[in-house]
Formats: sequence, structure tokens, C-alpha cells
Amino acid sequence: MSSFDWPAAASGGGGSSTFTGLSDTPNTFSAQSLKVARVNAGETAIEFATLAGSGDVVAASNFGTDNVLVRSDGVNKGVQSTGISVADTTNNITGAGTIASGALSPSNLTASRALQASAGGVVESSAVTATELGYVSSVTSSIQTQLNAKGDASGPGSSTDNTLPRFDGTGGKTLQGSGVVVDDSNNVSGVGTLNTHTIQGGTGTLALTSDITGTNSGTNTGDQTFDGLSPMTTGGDIIYGGASGTGTRLANGTTGQVLTSAGGTAAPTWATPGGGSGDVTAATSFGTDNVLVRSDGTGKGVQSSAVSLDDSDNITGVTTIDIDGTTESTSATTGVVKAAGGISAQKNIVAGGQIGGIINDVGASGTTKTIDWNDANVQFVDMTGNVTFTLSNPISGFAYTLVLKQDATGSRTATWPAAVLWPGGTAPTLSTAANSIDVVTLVYSALDTQYYAVSQLAFS
Repeated sequence: MSSFDWPAAASGGGGSSTFTGLSDTPNTFSAQSLKVARVNAGETAIEFATLAGSGDVVAASNFGTDNVLVRSDGVNKGVQSTGISVADTTNNITGAGTIASGALSPSNLTASRALQASAGGVVESSAVTATELGYVSSVTSSIQTQLNAKGDASGPGSSTDNTLPRFDGTGGKTLQGSGVVVDDSNNVSGVGTLNTHTIQGGTGTLALTSDITGTNSGTNTGDQTFDGLSPMTTGGDIIYGGASGTGTRLANGTTGQVLTSAGGTAAPTWATPGGGSGDVTAATSFGTDNVLVRSDGTGKGVQSSAVSLDDSDNITGVTTIDIDGTTESTSATTGVVKAAGGISAQKNIVAGGQIGGIINDVGASGTTKTIDWNDANVQFVDMTGNVTFTLSNPISGFAYTLVLKQDATGSRTATWPAAVLWPGGTAPTLSTAANSIDVVTLVYSALDTQYYAVSQLAFS
């Protein structure tokens, strides 16, 4: 803000030559620092006032340098210049000292990149990422010095794929190839002698972290003792652990013999099967899946048959089943075939004795009664009320019989299912006398889902 010279008062008017000497102004400058003179609201006098409202900013002196940033001088709305400049066209900032955290976020910076100064001294992003900087976050000395201390290993100009390298000499930094190969499936080949406290030519221990498998090996896990001085002399010999684990030869047995153990530390032996439960042999392969086996008549040998028992428990290939009861009997367990699911025959069933079934006593009829033919083909009913019958589980072509006995009251009636047809279309009138017996015979046909029934009344 430039200074202002007040004009001298006209002579002869009795005016004042100083601002405070005017009759319409304050009479002192005391306590009026940085205030401005202005016309009062009534437009009748001059007064001092503090700057107010946007844009009312003053500076103590000329800023001096083009493009410098200004800042508050801490007194009302006064400003003062700084040493920091912003260029006209590039907006580059120069002359800055320390920039507080979070204050620097120009648009030319890339997230998670290290900062560098450009050729013009401007802060910009570098190609180094924050992840890459993290790799060296714990480095306490020169990386190159550390690398130099590790040692330079060298080897031949060429090698065979997958061969294992080995040290050449005792220097510790020169490598050479070998004949041992580890292929891409981790199989090791080319080994001459594998020596673990002398496996070859003596007794040693081979420490295994997994099983040994192969054409001529067993399956062994953990530390295994191997006798390199094998006592085998003939093909087919077996080596077993003798006294103190010493490899001992067991000569091959004869045809049909089996290897048996006496338990404990006793030596195994060959033996011919026979005696004792479970000692069963077969001369040849059974050949066909699911066939039943039978004794071959010699010792405990078995042979196959033509009868098969499939995975659903169906038996096929039977020519004749001969059930020979020792005496004539009506027993349900002697000389009979019992089948919970029924017996179905594609050909005739010929019996030298009787073929029949049981009579099932269903008890008192009440007023409703269900007759389940799976219980029996012949069923006995005590008529204790006027009963409505329900008939279930018939098989087409089968004949069924109901024996109906009146109770001591008599005159009990029966109502039949609509599927039961009678001669002339009329159901019989049952006997009415107390304790009288009537018999109804029914044949079921699935062709038309009907029963064909006849009655025989008043048995006495």
C-alpha cells in the first residue's frame, strides 16, 4: 500500500495542515496501527477502522520479487512475502525448505513409487516400486560387499541335462558334472555303489524315509538292516531273520506247500495244507465270477460248480434241488424249502410227497377285516360281527380260500370288495346258525383285476 500525502489546507480558511488537526477526524493516531481512514456511516466525518470483508488485505511493504508466495504476517489481515516462488507457466515450486507430511501431492506422482528429483530439480515418481524398496529394508551394509563375500562358484562350459553337480577338489568353489541323473519325475539313476556304512560287502543300516519298491524288492519303512553277504544259493530261496537278525536261508518248498509261522522268533517253515480250520486250497482258478465252490472229495480241496450266486443274491444254473426229509413231517423246518419272497419256477415242480400250505387264523373279524394273502393261501375267520372284507396282495393265477365260522350269536353277514365276482352276479347268503361254517374259494386274475369266487355253505 503506497503512502498518501494529504493536501495542505487553503490559506485564510483557518484550516489544519495535519490529518488529526481536522475537525471531522480523530484527534490522535494512538492505538490505530494498520487501521484505515474511512467515511463514517452517516457520511459526516472521517474515522479509523479495521479492515473487514473479502479482499481487504494489506502488505507492510513491496513484495520485492516476482512470483513469490505471500503469507499472513500474523496481524489482522496483513501479508508478507516468502522465499518460495511459483513459476508462471510450469507451476514449479522453488525455494522450499521442509515440506510437512501430507502436504505434497502433485498430479505428476504415481502411487507406491519412490521419489526422485528431475533434471530441473522437480520432485517426481521413479520406476522403483514400494515393494522393491522393501527388499532392501533390512540391509545394514553394502549389498555388493555382501555378495562378494559369498564366493563365486564356477563350472564347466557345458553339462548333461539333469546330472547332479559335485565339487571339484577341495577349493569349495569349483563344480564338475557327475554320472548320477535325477530326472523330472525325481527318479535317480546312474548310481554305482550306494554306501551307507557299507551296504556292499557287509552289514549296514539303510535309513529310509519312504518305502522301497521295485521288481526285486519288498516294502520296507524306516531303518532296515540288510545283510550284504546273502546266504541265498538257489533261485526261489527265501531269506528271513535268523538269530540276532542274521540273514538266514530257507530253501524253496515243494508244489502246493505254504509258508507257515510258529510265532515269536521261531523260523518259518514250509508245510502241506491240512488240518486246522481255514486250510482250503483249489487246484486251479475258479474261472467264472460268482460260481459256488464245492469240495473236490480230497482233503480240503475245493472246485468250482455251474451254480452261480450273483450280486443281487439270485441263484442260477441249478438242475435239481433234492430236499430229503428223514421222516414224513408237517414241520416247517424238516425237508421243506422256505422262501420269504416266494418260489417261482419256469418249469414243473414235481414232489414225491405233499405240497401245501398252512391255514392262517386271523382271529375275530369285528366289523372290518383285511385279509393279506401273503400270510397264507388259506385263512380262517371268526365271524364276530357284520364284517366288510378287504383283500390284499393277490398274485395272478393263484387260488385262495376263506373259512368263515359264525360265532355263538350267528347270522353274521359279509360285504365283499367290488372286484369279487360271483356266479350269476349274486354273492351268497352265509349260514346263519351259531357256529356254522362256510367256505369261499377265490381265483385272482390280473388280466382284469378280478376275483372269481364260489361258496360252499353250511358245513356240519
